[in-house]
Formats: sequence, structure tokens, C-alpha cells
Amino acid sequence: MVNILTGLLKTKVFAIILGAFGLGIASQIFTVNSFILFLGTVGLPMGLTKYISEWEAQNKWDDIYGILNQALALVLIFSLCLLALALIYSREISSILLDSDKYSFMIIMTSLSFPFTAIVTVLDAFLKGLKDFGKYVKLTMLSSIAVLTITIASVAYWGLEGVAISLFAGSLSSAILYIVYLKRASVISFARLLKIKIKLDNAFKNILKFGIVSLMIGISDYLALLIIRTYVVKTLGVEANGIYQSVNTISSNYFNVFFMSIGIYLIPVLSSMKLHEINNEINSTYKLTLLLIVPIISITFVLRYVILLVLYSSNFYSAAELFVYNFTGDFFKALSWVLAAWLIPAARIKIWLFYGVIYNLNYLFVFFICIVLLNLNLKSIVIGYAFTNVVHFLINLHYLRKHNSFRFNKTNNKLFVYSIIALSFVLVLSSFDVNLGYLVVLPILTVWMKLSVKKEEMSKVYHLFRSGLQAKTKSS
Repeated sequence: MVNILTGLLKTKVFAIILGAFGLGIASQIFTVNSFILFLGTVGLPMGLTKYISEWEAQNKWDDIYGILNQALALVLIFSLCLLALALIYSREISSILLDSDKYSFMIIMTSLSFPFTAIVTVLDAFLKGLKDFGKYVKLTMLSSIAVLTITIASVAYWGLEGVAISLFAGSLSSAILYIVYLKRASVISFARLLKIKIKLDNAFKNILKFGIVSLMIGISDYLALLIIRTYVVKTLGVEANGIYQSVNTISSNYFNVFFMSIGIYLIPVLSSMKLHEINNEINSTYKLTLLLIVPIISITFVLRYVILLVLYSSNFYSAAELFVYNFTGDFFKALSWVLAAWLIPAARIKIWLFYGVIYNLNYLFVFFICIVLLNLNLKSIVIGYAFTNVVHFLINLHYLRKHNSFRFNKTNNKLFVYSIIALSFVLVLSSFDVNLGYLVVLPILTVWMKLSVKKEEMSKVYHLFRSGLQAKTKSS
């Protein structure tokens, strides 16, 4: 929630100070920054989390520190190499991505963040692997608040260039916070972590295999996104990219709930389970995902004009017609992630890579059909996104059923049908008439909740919440 709130506040600041044009430039900078940072980490974080989760349960701390040391050395080397390339070719990068070389300073400032973010990435993967969610939440909150403060101050003072400056200053502050917090909490021994180890052992080579596959998937993800955004900038203009970014930002802020749930909780937990135990956990997470995402999408969609006005301005109202497709894609993407999460703990890396590449090729194919042949302009991005995630959901469900004998329990089958019906009513009625959406959303969600959740389940949630409050009161 802190991540979501800080993200929304940053969005409002960008909208007020930078406008649609500035937001379009900033979104390209953020995208290329994320892409290069992902390259710099060599795709290692997911593999690190998996193996640390397994070894921590077996008390193999020498192995844990061994792979951490090698991972830290590797990502620092790669990030410094990428930093050097970005400094040398900043003008060329600016021209390719933003159709002008006058933003080279922003590329340079952004690239200075690479080494610090690499350090944070390794420490973040370590903390996830320990499954110490309490410390992880506290550290994430502190980092988010620090980055928010730096971002607002930088953009308010330097304007558009402040976006890039904030990326550098924010990454530096996050690295300092992680190091100080983990040292004070006695979570990690930096003396053991920083012992020089040149040789790559077999355990790290296995992690590197995961990293290479993750890297290839990440490259295909970011390349697809950069190709789409760059095409939009060159054909529809920077302002159009800014309009789309408003939709993407709102979607991404609430969608982080599901991404973080899978990355922080589900993958470490599944890594310690046997294959026959995985299906029960997937069913549980799938149900929770549906119970969360249906009301979030419904309420956000109905209030889309209010949200655009509060977070941006009335100049962004044209983005409202994109939400119905983007949220449809979000719904199936969240479910796809749950169904695909087991591929990593089960070491099905080839199929993980294959499906990742197919996803992005499909996205690009549908996008270019929509924008070139059908002339749907900005709608092409969100229609391609929705179609691709529906297909991806079906592919992941088929593979899970075929290779792990997975079946949804009866409750989840009913919940999925009720959720599709409820969402369809909300999206269609609110698209037809915004005011009608305000009237029907709560009655539809009430009926959906009564059909989807049993009384004893609601009672368990209530007692769990109540006991948590009592425990908090006593500890205070």
C-alpha cells in the first residue's frame, strides 16, 4: 500500500509539473532505465531467491554467502560496463528513444544509478529468500518514502531533468538504507559477504542458468515495450505516449500488489514444496487473487474519470477509453502469473523462456495489426495487451494441467465464472454510461461477494483480523 500511495503521489507531481509531454519523456526514461538495470543484474534475483529459500531452511549459510558474494561481484561488473556504455553513447540512445539528442543529460544521470540499484537488487533477493516478510515490508516502506521525497524535491526544482536526477539520488539512498538496516537488524554479515571469491562454484552456475533465462525473458519484455513506445512516440507523438502512460501508471500501481505477492511470497514458498503440494498453494493464491482483483478493477474503472482528474488533470480524459482493455488484460495477467509461478521452483526454465518469448511476439504482432492495418492508434497498445494476456492465461493453464495434473477446485471454478460475469457487467455498463456505473458497481460487487465467499470464510477473515488488532494492541 505504501508503494501504491507513493507511486500515485509521484504521478500527480509529474502530471502537474511536467504535463503530458513531460510524462511521455519521463516514461521512456523509466522504461530504458528499468531495461538496462535488468541487464545489469543478469537476471539473477529470481534464482537467488529460490536457492536462498531452500538453503536457509537447511541452515546452509556458507553456501548462501558464497552465492551472494559471487552474485554481487557479477552484477557490479555488468552494471559498471553498462554505465560506461550509457555515458559514451548517451546522445545516440536519446535520439533512438526520444527522437532527439537533447535528452542525453537525462540518460547520463540515469545511468549513474546502475551500480547502486545492482547492490539493492542482490540484497533484496536475499531478504526475500529468507522469507522474513516483516523486515522486508519495513525496509520497502522506508525506501519508498525516501525515494518519494527525493523525487518530489528533484522534479519541483529541476523540472524534467529532475526525473533523471531523482533516479540517481533515489538509488543511492536505497542502497544506503538497505546496508544500514540489514546491518543494524543483524540480518546479514557484510564481513562474510564481501570476502573475495573468484571461482564460480556449481551452485552459482545453477543460479546463473536461471539468471540467463530470466535475462532473456526480461530482454524480450523490455524490447517489446520499447519498440511499442518508440513507435508511438515517432508516429503519434510524445503527448500520446504520456496519455498512455497515465493508464499504465494507474494500472501498475495496484498491480504491484500481485507482482509483489508472487515475487515475495509465492515463489519462495513453492520452492520449499514438493510438486504434489504445489497445486493446493496455487489454488489458494488463485482464489485470493480473484477476491482482490475483481473489486479493485471494478471500483477503479467506475471512478476512472475521478482518478484521472485527481492524479493528473482533465487534459488526460482521453485516456479513459483505454481502461476497459487495459484492465481486461490486467485481470488475466494476474491469473497467468499465479498459474506460471510454479515453473521457477520446478526448474522448468525452458518452457518458462519459451512462453515468455511467445508472449511478447504475440503482443507485438497484435499491436502492429491494430495500429498499422486497423488504424486504432493508442487503443492498439491496450487491445494487444488484453488479447495477449487472455491467450497467455489459457496456455499456462493448459501446461499446468497437463504436466502437474492441476485442477481447479469447485469453489474456484464457480468463483472464476462469477468474477467474469461481475466484471463484464461493470465494464460494459460503465462504458455505456459513467453515471450508470456509479449506481450498479456496489450492488454487483455485493451479489458477487455473497455468491463467491462462504460465511465461514468471512468469519475466519474477521477473527484473523480481530486477533491481529488485539495482538498489536497488547504489543503496544
